[in-house]
Amino acid sequence: FSVSIFKWTMQRGRFLTLTLGGTIAQVALTVLFVAGLGMGTKGAILAPVLSMNLFAFVGLWLNAGYLRPQLLLGSWPLMRAMLAYGLPFACVMVTGALIPSMDRLFLIRTVSLADIGIYAVGVKAASLMGLLVGAFSIAFGPWAFSMWDEAHSAALLARLCKLYFCAAAALAVLLAGFGDLMITLFAS
Repeated sequence: FSVSIFKWTMQRGRFLTLTLGGTIAQVALTVLFVAGLGMGTKGAILAPVLSMNLFAFVGLWLNAGYLRPQLLLGSWPLMRAMLAYGLPFACVMVTGALIPSMDRLFLIRTVSLADIGIYAVGVKAASLMGLLVGAFSIAFGPWAFSMWDEAHSAALLARLCKLYFCAAAALAVLLAGFGDLMITLFAS
């Protein structure tokens, strides 16, 4: 929430504080817990939980000017209207946060350990593709809105979407074609 507000309001310092600070804290805590304190898997899980929660509170503190709970508390009709609009988004966000961890619970009960290893390679490949998609998504929104009213925008956006789809399809076929090599490289 905070990162999105700072991204769309062009507050680079606060945006970088949350994104880079959260990443650096997660890496530092992981090294401390796993290598320094010998906590193993518990440390590897605890580090991102602590860093994400810490920087969520930092984000709320940095967003104090945007958050005005007194507006909601004094207006039940406004709160009901906002809940009607926001509750479906909240359900989607919670589900999106749970899915990456829930799949392992189902997989461990239904498939073999070798299949879970292949699945882990697929997750790594998907995360690499996610880097490309994420970079495109961050840049696309502001660019598309900047040219929204121009006469040629519809044709340009259609052409860009075709190119994006073709590139994503080609990458998917390429990754599928080199699946054995990817298992050798990523399943170390």
